[in-house]
Amino acid sequence: MGRLGLWCIVLFLVGPLYSQPATTPIDSILKRLAIVKTRDTARVSTFIKLADLLVAGNPKAAVSYCDSALKLATGLKSDRHLTQVYYGYGAAYTALIAYKKAGLSYDQGIAVAQRQKDTLMEAKGNYYRAYLYSITGQNKKAVNLAQRSASLLMASGNRKLAAKAINAMGNNYFLMGDYPKALEQYLKSAKISESFSDYFSAGSVYENIALIYKRIDKPKMGFAYFEKSIQALTKANYMEGLANVLVNYGNARDQAGEPLKALKLYDRAMRILEKHPNTRIQMSLVSNQAIVKLGLKDYPAAIDGLQQTIGFFEKSGDKRTVSILQKNFAQALLESPDDVLAERGINPRRKLQLAANTLENCVVSCKEIGARDELIYARETLAKVYEQQGKHRESLVNYRQYMALRDSLHNADKHDAILTKTLEYQAEKKQMVAEAEINRQKIIKNALIGGFALVSITGFSVFAGNKKRRKLREAKREILLNAQLSDVEMKALRLQLNPHFIFNSLNSISDYIWKNDVKTADYYLTKFAKLMRATLENSENKAIPLRRELEMLEWYLQLESARLKDKFTYEIKVSDNLNPDTAFVPPLMLQPFVENSIWHGMVDKTGSGKILIHVSRENTLLNCMVEDNGGGRNKAKTASHVSFGIANIRERISILNKLQNTNGSLELVDLTDGMRVELKLPFFQEHD
Repeated sequence: MGRLGLWCIVLFLVGPLYSQPATTPIDSILKRLAIVKTRDTARVSTFIKLADLLVAGNPKAAVSYCDSALKLATGLKSDRHLTQVYYGYGAAYTALIAYKKAGLSYDQGIAVAQRQKDTLMEAKGNYYRAYLYSITGQNKKAVNLAQRSASLLMASGNRKLAAKAINAMGNNYFLMGDYPKALEQYLKSAKISESFSDYFSAGSVYENIALIYKRIDKPKMGFAYFEKSIQALTKANYMEGLANVLVNYGNARDQAGEPLKALKLYDRAMRILEKHPNTRIQMSLVSNQAIVKLGLKDYPAAIDGLQQTIGFFEKSGDKRTVSILQKNFAQALLESPDDVLAERGINPRRKLQLAANTLENCVVSCKEIGARDELIYARETLAKVYEQQGKHRESLVNYRQYMALRDSLHNADKHDAILTKTLEYQAEKKQMVAEAEINRQKIIKNALIGGFALVSITGFSVFAGNKKRRKLREAKREILLNAQLSDVEMKALRLQLNPHFIFNSLNSISDYIWKNDVKTADYYLTKFAKLMRATLENSENKAIPLRRELEMLEWYLQLESARLKDKFTYEIKVSDNLNPDTAFVPPLMLQPFVENSIWHGMVDKTGSGKILIHVSRENTLLNCMVEDNGGGRNKAKTASHVSFGIANIRERISILNKLQNTNGSLELVDLTDGMRVELKLPFFQEHD
């Protein structure tokens, strides 16, 4: 993950509307309008065209031309033109941030289209209404309307426009954090657009696919899609869309730790917007520039840019974007020198409280619109702010909520689903190319040597195709297993290196030093350093000797026992039929259960606590048991950290079972006092 990966803003258009980029200059249309005075449907169409062209740059003028079009279309009793006029109003009012008026206008247009049984215009209206729902954070409603739009268009055979509606569905799944469903819709849309050589639509879809990779902290995987998007939109001459892509591409470069490349892309976008103004994209650009400046420690530019754009997006009702800007503004408050804050009318003594207030507002907004990605990082920063304020309980609550949200959103299943869909898409494209080549060879062979040879070639082609598909399935399975294993092993490392354990350990060391208990401080620091080093070293290995795993576990228990003033004792036993030097285990498997026993069993226990760890061998399995006499699961106040630790262990066992063809398992047993964890792992020795 790049230096600024957590804090970069993601601002993109939900998708271009059905209109294509403007190719006719507005001046030439106005001249023709002045010359031709005929009050007919052609004049209505001209008013509508002018409104469409003016929406982005001068929406008030667009409303004025809609007024003229409405008056004329009503007099001519042209329902088809009435529908277009209402949609023109909707777009203009959306640009003016008058969302209620925009919604009513779209509804009026849809009603006219339904009355006329005009499927195409009804589909367009549903698409526009979905866009409005999307920018106001009502993404589920947007998905439903976009899906209806796509269904109407596919039923009427208009696949080219259906691709746009499918793309809109993907955008809203994206905004809801459901990336596998988003990618599924994007790939469908891309296939249709590519079949029509529709560069305008394909360019937007490529951009959205790139944004998925950016959002799951894989920005470099999305660079190729950004480049494809730039090429496609350049061919389509869609300059506003191109500026938007450059802003998002710069954002991804910044997230990947390349801020100077990001600024160059932003400069390109700025030059385009000078000739093709679009207020929303310009504000997105300023926001992203401010975030890059924050990363480069140019605090005056960062604060000025963030303050300028927060006001714009608050006025527009875009709570998602506001929440992202609020997080960055809080970060700027925490990092900026006091003199920079004072110059901007901000009291440096109140910066922690102002940052906390900003983040609390951010959390509220994120909850209202279901913005889980933004909520994750807001919780993390709020935990840090509370820690600096000395509000340790509030800090711990927010940190645990951050951990729970992060692991629920970035779990292995979503990464696997995205990988699977990408592989399937690539495989299907290869298969289409192969089939086209086979058909070409069929024609050639048929012309040269007749039917018998054709049958032989076709049979061979089918055989070769089946063989390729088998290899593809095997390769896909191997890739998925490796991806899963890498992901869950990294989660295991994150779970063991619990920041609150690290903070508590360092705090205890500081306390011993303050009390001038140098001997105890040295003992504690030595154990802590050994544990941190061993954890990082062992995380690089697929398996380590059992003795090393248990040694790490004992260091952890010694540290926690000392910190809690010997509130519990522990015992680690290994059966006689097991050699801990030659038996190997995957690293970081037992610690989450021991941590659970301490945090949720021993901390609040009255009387002496005891933790027993016993490891034995049973045929092809290694039996690991962790038992405590604490409060158990029913009395635990919270278990968010360990619950995701357990989920991680289950994933690792599942993958190991597939790779080793074994029956490893995990079982949690509630006792009268406490809990017992029974973990069965595939047994293998050094020579295995």
